Amino acid sequence: MHKQLLNFFGNFSQLGALMIALIFSPFASAEGCPYEFFPPVADTQLLMPADRLPNLLQFESKTEDCPELLADFAQLYFWGIAGLSPDMQRSAHYLVQLRAIAPVHSVLRLLEPAMVLLGESHRYSLHEALRRYQREINSGQPLRRDKALAVINQLAAVGQRVDVSDQKLFLDPQHTTPAAFNGNRAVVLNAEAGLLFAYGHSGGLELLWAKPLASGKAAFKHVNEYLSFFAAGNDSGLDHRRQQWRMPVQQLHSGIIRSRFMTQRGQRDIHCTATVIASQWLLTAAHCLSPPQDAANGQLSELFFEWQGEKRVVSEIWRHRKHRAAAEGAGEVLAYSGSDLALIKLQVGVNVAEFPQLNSPAATPLQIISYGYPQDKTPGSLWASKCQAKPYLRAENGYGDVYRLNCSNSVGQSGAAILNSAHPQQIFGVLSARVRQGTDDYNVFAAFAPDLVKDVRGLVFGAKDESRYFERLQFNDRHWARNVH
Repeated sequence: MHKQLLNFFGNFSQLGALMIALIFSPFASAEGCPYEFFPPVADTQLLMPADRLPNLLQFESKTEDCPELLADFAQLYFWGIAGLSPDMQRSAHYLVQLRAIAPVHSVLRLLEPAMVLLGESHRYSLHEALRRYQREINSGQPLRRDKALAVINQLAAVGQRVDVSDQKLFLDPQHTTPAAFNGNRAVVLNAEAGLLFAYGHSGGLELLWAKPLASGKAAFKHVNEYLSFFAAGNDSGLDHRRQQWRMPVQQLHSGIIRSRFMTQRGQRDIHCTATVIASQWLLTAAHCLSPPQDAANGQLSELFFEWQGEKRVVSEIWRHRKHRAAAEGAGEVLAYSGSDLALIKLQVGVNVAEFPQLNSPAATPLQIISYGYPQDKTPGSLWASKCQAKPYLRAENGYGDVYRLNCSNSVGQSGAAILNSAHPQQIFGVLSARVRQGTDDYNVFAAFAPDLVKDVRGLVFGAKDESRYFERLQFNDRHWARNVH
């Protein structure tokens, strides 16, 4: 009897250990299926961490009857993670299996309409697929809106971007109803059928058909730039920022520039947005590198560039010679905004295939986009703003023009590149500051003057050690590189 009790308790303890292992395993659920690797659709995150990819791939042969796995692999091949290229056919394959065993799974709502648009599914019409995304965008819930836009931007990223400025476009595949489309860029969904989608005049998503030639294919002029889709609405004073889980602009790579100063009350950390403009060079705002008024000695105790989960050591800083730090400290924003430009050189360059172009904007109202890391949102999350910019202060004595924006931005977005909405690979300047004058509250950006663009190009690409508009700041290497790997 004693021996039987020992065997019973021994088996019971083994069973208990097994149950505990299953409960607390990071990958296995009580039903034998692993827990989700990707965040749930209702989560503020969209993509799974890249370091979880090897663990997910080991389950690819065990997807039967596991909705968690089917949803994960559908998302994996739709988005592409850690160098794994998107594969829409494989994503559609897993979505079909997911619908068979979990027909109301939330991932279906997110991705299935995309498969209809791509022709990988025929569960409902093309117009119904687009209507479902438009409903999400107009839901009034920012997370639903931004995730729907993320799907649309992914379709634009993997599809063919074309110039349709000289195309005859129609609202139906029979080519009977001409489209009053006022844009010049679209994404090809089906080249043989001449099917495209784009943003219409009202800001809504739109399906368009181009008339095929005698060969059976429509003639498209390809463009090598990514298209970024935003919801309509840029009323002054309202927050129209969109969360981005992946930079949708091919030539743009941005990250966070973090600086630390010792003050009388302890250390103070400041972060801004910086954009890669060459292998070792970043563009940001000059005021992001200025010590706070209560800094102990005015010196940085640490500075680094946070990019794609890595910390990059800074080797040089070049600040606009006309930058007025005293005006900055006094809160006189407009007195320094025209010179609020800085260049940062990294010790080791980043691996980027293409870089943006620096251009001087025209004086007419501009449609612009910026991508930054605001402090009033989830830490480290990327947000986009699209709005109109108008000339506000003219350049004089070496300053750049100051443009006023009609969209809201926050602390942390300072230094973000201001992009030409029509050609997002072109940078017009950097987001400078927020101006409050009585009841007036608006943002401004520092624009590049033509001579300044030439000067920056000479410094960055000409391997010279001097600049007409920028001065190199002195610093102590051992402070700047501390605790940075």
